[in-house]
Amino acid sequence: MKLVDISETFEKEYTEIDEEIKPVFVIRKLTAGEVETIGDSTSILDDKNRIIYLGGTSIRLKIKYALVSWKNVVDNTGKDVPCNDANKEKLPPNVISWLSKEIDKISGLLGISEEDKKKS
Repeated sequence: MKLVDISETFEKEYTEIDEEIKPVFVIRKLTAGEVETIGDSTSILDDKNRIIYLGGTSIRLKIKYALVSWKNVVDNTGKDVPCNDANKEKLPPNVISWLSKEIDKISGLLGISEEDKKKS
């Protein structure tokens, strides 16, 4: 078993866009500590002792930790914008949803696939 190498990154092109030049997102695997922090930050008890899951917070934190860079992401004037926490929150919701799924895939957070279940 190897520890998570946070310097190892993966380039993922977002193709679900009607533009000639597609945005490319550079993401990395989440560490166990980051996954636990996300879990701790996304569950609260309400006044009836029911656990409430904060899904938006989960996605926001995944993006914050795992999205390290991007290419071809511009503002309304066409100027390149830096990949920072403020700009990450300005990404379109459909892109955020897609990124969250990609982060889950590379971080091994999707569980065991049906194919792998059949093998065991």
